[in-house]
Amino acid sequence: MKFLAAFLLITTVALTYAIDKAISQPDPKFIESSSGDPEITVKLNPRHPEAYVRRGDWKVSVSRGDVRGALDDYNQAIKLNPNYTRAYRSRGDLKAAKLNDTQGGLADYDLAIKLAPKDEFIYRSRAKFKVEKLQDIQGALADYNQAVKFAPDNTDVYLSRAKFKADKLNDFQGALTDYNQAIKLSPKYEYSYIDRGKLKADKLNDFQGALADFDRVISLLEHERNDTGNKYTLSNTYHHRGKLKADKLKDFQGALSDFNQAITLDYEFTDAYQSRGQLKYTKLNNRLGGIEDVRKAADLAEKNQESKYLIDTQKLLKSWGVTK
Repeated sequence: MKFLAAFLLITTVALTYAIDKAISQPDPKFIESSSGDPEITVKLNPRHPEAYVRRGDWKVSVSRGDVRGALDDYNQAIKLNPNYTRAYRSRGDLKAAKLNDTQGGLADYDLAIKLAPKDEFIYRSRAKFKVEKLQDIQGALADYNQAVKFAPDNTDVYLSRAKFKADKLNDFQGALTDYNQAIKLSPKYEYSYIDRGKLKADKLNDFQGALADFDRVISLLEHERNDTGNKYTLSNTYHHRGKLKADKLKDFQGALSDFNQAITLDYEFTDAYQSRGQLKYTKLNNRLGGIEDVRKAADLAEKNQESKYLIDTQKLLKSWGVTK
């Protein structure tokens, strides 16, 4: 009887080990779902960690907000393959952003980097985490530098480091150098010009340089102005250029033209109505037009629950002696 019990115990342990070992080996054949449904993808790939990471990413999306369900999926992906870098990165993101688990998030990023020491994306994720959760600015800089080291031809790593240098280190020349390199790598990538233009205008007092950057964005996108993605980027760029013309270059008619273009492209652009209203009221001797625009901005801010703009527009109207 004792022999039978011992035999059964040994057999159970061996079977458990065999199952665990089998599960830890991901199926090399990943079957895509024709519908793209993450639930179906998991059913088609019950032993593949990628399926669980995809479903986890889907669960934590804004539309669903299933944080615990996402964590369970990332844990399952790691159980299936303890060396699956992407699962640690996604779980680190989740812990940092949604679970307030600072140490757990850092541990996941550290392990992901240990598994993939040349993956620039993980360094950038950890750098962002260090800034937002640990206030470790020098540690973040070291991670951004590593990202550049391992991906010297990647435009995004320079853009990330440039923004970090400008916002956290006040290293505006260093940021400019990174933006220049990003543009050298991708001379038709409009966001590099937008960010560099804003840096030149706001921090370097290079107003003509900023104007040239905004002009470049408009020249890149104007021929596709009806494309949904380009439409809003173009609208924002006209607004940036309008503000530059109004505030720095004193080209008030040019600013008015740009604000008009921004609103034509996006008729619910709260900030553009406010900017145009202020311009009309204070610089173009069109007080009624200015009041009308700022009232429109206030209405949009209320409709779209933009509390900052609502407060700003109400204060502005009050300073003009106008009730909403």
